[in-house]
Amino acid sequence: MTTPEERIAALETDLANVREALAEVRTDVRAIREAISQTRGGWKVIVTLVTASGLGGFVAGKLSALFGVLPH
Repeated sequence: MTTPEERIAALETDLANVREALAEVRTDVRAIREAISQTRGGWKVIVTLVTASGLGGFVAGKLSALFGVLPH
């Protein structure tokens, strides 16, 4: 059977381990937050480029249909 002192020592060790793990989690969360804040506007650029390319393809298709540019 363990004594109360041994139990307290074990709990203190566990608490130190939890504090270390929490410090690692804080570091990871900060890194994730920084990465997200750097890419916030990136998706808007991608959507704009995809929209512009789709519009360009649509216009090219309509012009080729109107003027018969593409061979059949």
